[in-house]
Amino acid sequence: MLPDAAGNWMFFDVTPGEVEIREGVPETTGKIVVIGTDLNIDKLKEIFGV
Repeated sequence: MLPDAAGNWMFFDVTPGEVEIREGVPETTGKIVVIGTDLNIDKLKEIFGV
């Protein structure tokens, strides 16, 4: 989710074969969520500086 130029929050849901963009209200900001299989957790932490 990202704020647009008007200050509205835009949510991006992307899955194979489907993309949905919608407005919403974030419960939390400053958080990264990565969903997938066979993820390299150590590499993701390195990339995002966690």
